[in-house]
Amino acid sequence: MRSILIHFQSENESLVGDWLDKAATRMEAQEWHLRSGGQTILSCRLSDDFSDWSPGELDSLRNAVPAPSLYLQADVSGRIPGDDEVKALWQGVLDIVPAARVQDDHTEHLWTREELDRGTLVQGHPFFDYKGWCDETAG
Repeated sequence: MRSILIHFQSENESLVGDWLDKAATRMEAQEWHLRSGGQTILSCRLSDDFSDWSPGELDSLRNAVPAPSLYLQADVSGRIPGDDEVKALWQGVLDIVPAARVQDDHTEHLWTREELDRGTLVQGHPFFDYKGWCDETAG
């Protein structure tokens, strides 16, 4: 399973929750599923649990997002690529919370909207480049 995280301040929780209520199906208080063709493509949940983050990771996050206290974790089904759905998710959330930052599974980089829109490379890869990272580690 592949995941992305979208970090933002808690004051934006209701904005993100309202957007998710329109874009996906609410499963529980803080969990939504984005479905297509009858199957779950993205499983999303809001969390404020940073207990397994290292002090360095938290410092980087605090430097990028003032007082980050929530993140939206989106897990992508392994049955589909999910590129379009992931892009629609980060675009939708960043449209309403422009100061949010986005992470993928492969780096600790906190992507800005501008970097995502430009296709900026980090460690030689664009955001959510699971194919490229897999090819690189296999090669």
